[in-house]
Amino acid sequence: MRLVLWCLALGVLPMPGQVAGIAVYTQFQHQPPTGVVSSLEHEVESILAPLGFELQWRSLDAVQGNEVSQQLAVVKFKGTCDPQSFPVDPFRSGGLGWTHVSDGEILPFMDVDCDHVRGFVRHPLSAAAPAERDVMLGRALARVVVHELYHILARTTRHGSGPADHRAYTVQELTDERFELERGECRIVNASGAHSPGVRQGILGWLPGSSKAGQVKFVEKKCSVCHGARGEGTSRGPVLRVVGHMIDAAELATRLGMESRAMCRRADQLKIPQPVLGASDIHDLVQFLNASPY
Repeated sequence: MRLVLWCLALGVLPMPGQVAGIAVYTQFQHQPPTGVVSSLEHEVESILAPLGFELQWRSLDAVQGNEVSQQLAVVKFKGTCDPQSFPVDPFRSGGLGWTHVSDGEILPFMDVDCDHVRGFVRHPLSAAAPAERDVMLGRALARVVVHELYHILARTTRHGSGPADHRAYTVQELTDERFELERGECRIVNASGAHSPGVRQGILGWLPGSSKAGQVKFVEKKCSVCHGARGEGTSRGPVLRVVGHMIDAAELATRLGMESRAMCRRADQLKIPQPVLGASDIHDLVQFLNASPY
């Protein structure tokens, strides 16, 4: 596993002008139906779209070592990801998925237990028409993947109160057709904002960022009201960066996106405008937070 991470890490950081995104390397213990894979990938992309993340799906078995991406995650699917395979032990122990941690550091590796997921959603899965089961199982697997991606991208073991980062899912939450990180009236991250000519859109596109501009925006957008003058955290909001930890655009955007509903509620309670941040805002704030002394 460590050798694989080293080989992938050689191509992690793109140069200015190169395509940037999140490379998701997948490996299946047993190859699932095409419909499951298509549904899984579509659902993950749909959920993360509001954050401005561009996903690049790659097979871990086909790694060549010259891939370029700004962030990466390795997903290993254990067991059988085929909804037509019954019966499934409904009392299987353990989690639906888990992220690897070493010495308190989040690693970009996750495992997803397909057998456990199939057993967990067995009732709606068995009630669905055979043609619909691939889509439903892919959707359920995707939401487990998104939850673990939250831990990897936000680089945290903590759970929140959002639809993707809370501690445990219900069967309905895994199988419902609708799943939204942000409601229409609450959108903290706006990845479709205007950018400079020739600069790639999206949160993970290459943008230099400005610490000075970030400091101004931190105040203007009322971030300091809840997170303190330099992001040190207050009783109203968590720490945005701890000593010795350099935050990046993916981490900040993930935290903001996953906790957008709670942030909007807090803004309403304090009678301050709900913040809306575009890609350039995210990069400016990252530069400010990384330059801020404590």
